[in-house]
Amino acid sequence: MTRRAFTLIELLVVIAIIAVLIGLLLPAVQKVREAAARSACQNNLKQIALGAHNYEATTGTFAPGALLHMTAAGTYSSATVATTQGVGTLPHLLPYVEQTSVAAVFATGVAPDYLAPRRQYSHVLWNAGPATAAQSKIKSFVCPSDGDVEAAQNAAWPVVDVAGSSARLARWYFAPPWGPALGKTSYLAVGGYADAVLPQYAGLFTNRSSGTAGQAAAADGLSNTLMFGEALGDPEVGPRQFAWSWALAGPLPTAWGGIPNPTDANGWNGFGSRHAGVVQFAMGDGSVRSARKYVTGGSAYTALVYMSGWKDGVNVDPASLLN
Repeated sequence: MTRRAFTLIELLVVIAIIAVLIGLLLPAVQKVREAAARSACQNNLKQIALGAHNYEATTGTFAPGALLHMTAAGTYSSATVATTQGVGTLPHLLPYVEQTSVAAVFATGVAPDYLAPRRQYSHVLWNAGPATAAQSKIKSFVCPSDGDVEAAQNAAWPVVDVAGSSARLARWYFAPPWGPALGKTSYLAVGGYADAVLPQYAGLFTNRSSGTAGQAAAADGLSNTLMFGEALGDPEVGPRQFAWSWALAGPLPTAWGGIPNPTDANGWNGFGSRHAGVVQFAMGDGSVRSARKYVTGGSAYTALVYMSGWKDGVNVDPASLLN
């Protein structure tokens, strides 16, 4: 009887062919996964934007970008942030993004108007209910491509530190146990060029802001105004150290970072993502658009700056920034 079998050479050829096929298949699989992650990210941003509009429809104004120190000019100092609520944008939207249970915990033990724009109370982490809610991990607040966000050592939030006539972006850190425990987010509200420091170039969300959709539509137009964007809270490359806290992260201005280059050590102060080539933004009309990455100058940066504000009155070509 004749026995049939592969020779060693034939077996090696088959293995080599299989290896080549796998090598060709893996990039395709990765592309499919990234496409799915980008689609899920778009949906997250859209739900947040719709939540912001539902909040506006219910209360008559958009949610405040942050609840930090109150002054007559509407600006704030980093030296006094810890003496106020320190709440960012997203906690106001919890009931409007299917997070009513987290919202209920957040409201436990504090005044009914704790989140009111013109009321000032003690810091969110000094109150048991809000502090407990702030540790919630909310899936829809995290981009699927930002896989290591919850492992970040600390949570932080951006403020504009006002000193005389100058302003600069600042960041607060939380040491353990708060830092790692706080729930993170991949999305921040857009604060305009310099938050409320330059009112003409302010975004839809600033410290204790109370703008309306009608005002924005009549000014620059909702479809031309950036509302929320992806932000990492750390440089794009290298080991992840920090990420934004959804409970504490206020609006991010465009003046100090834009969409930084991946190796920029100060990359935390601009918008960014783990997507290949794009950073996604929710527009004022609820649509989600992709902006090209690494925008730090030129016509694209000019478009980013003016589109981050809602009443500057400057017409720009969105095509220089958006895909």
